[in-house]
Amino acid sequence: MTDTDQTTAEQEKLEEIPAPASGEEKRDLPWHLDRIWQEVKEIGGQLESETRRGGRIAKLKLEILGLRHRANEHTSRLGKLVYEAQKSSDKRPTLSRVEGYDDIVAEIAAVESEMEAKREEIAELKAHAQEHEAT
Repeated sequence: MTDTDQTTAEQEKLEEIPAPASGEEKRDLPWHLDRIWQEVKEIGGQLESETRRGGRIAKLKLEILGLRHRANEHTSRLGKLVYEAQKSSDKRPTLSRVEGYDDIVAEIAAVESEMEAKREEIAELKAHAQEHEAT
């Protein structure tokens, strides 16, 4: 929902305030101010929850960036190990014989799994935000 759409929706909401029927007493200023205050509090609550959600998404994206950096470091270490094994042998080294190979591969897999979990959490937060906008 764009700012223009939101403004239009808010104006329509305010226009929906029923006019007093001919037999009803006109509503006084404190009633109108109270109604406006209630709407301001509701909008403030919505803004707060959206801000928190946006902050959480930004934090998760930053954590994913750090995890990607860790995965790159592990991949680099793995490449160096394989290179050293190749350099020290005339034959192509069997990867299972490269010292530390299995540990580094496991670490890379763990980091990638952690990144995927954070991506899923971001998707859930965005889906929740879209559901909130639809209602």
